[in-house]
Parts: sequence; structure tokens; C-alpha cells
Amino acid sequence: MLFDPKWEQKVAIEPWRQALLDAADYIETHGWCRGMARMGSAVCVLEALVQVAPCRDGHAWMRLAEHLNVGSVVGWNDCPGQTKANVVATMRAVARQGE
Repeated sequence: MLFDPKWEQKVAIEPWRQALLDAADYIETHGWCRGMARMGSAVCVLEALVQVAPCRDGHAWMRLAEHLNVGSVVGWNDCPGQTKANVVATMRAVARQGE
């Protein structure tokens, strides 16, 4: 089989995209909750982003809000019928959008 060194090069990802992916992973690992009703280590979208990217700008948050076309990502996270699976899938989809 032929080998091309370019195959081993890692592609740099924009920080906001990485923050969303990391936050989705954090929710998968620690659990998801609505609002401040933390159950053990479970977190909402906002807390997940704070945990993985406390010093990064708010681009991840803004991109997520733009994609959802909502004024409040917290409201989207907390809406009745929302699920962990949907939250995680949406965060990953937004991170990969337009790549």
C-alpha cells in the first residue's frame, strides 16, 4: 500500500469548534441536566462549555445560538422534551458545520 506523509498531519480546528466538541464529550462523560438542577456531576450546555473552555471567548456559545436561531441557548437546553442525545448531537453538528 502506498504511504503519503500528509495522511498523518493533523488538521487544526478552530477553537470554537473544538470547544463545542469538547463540551459534547464532557456531557457524554459527566451527564446532562436542565438549568441548575445538577444531579451529581451532570451539567447543562453552559456549564459544559465553562468546564472545557473557561478562558476562551464566547464564539462557541454564539455559533450554537446562531445555528439554533434562539436568543438563549440556556432556554433551548432547558426546554421541555429536550434530551441529552439531542444536545450532544446538535453541539457536534454545529462544530462540524461548514468544514
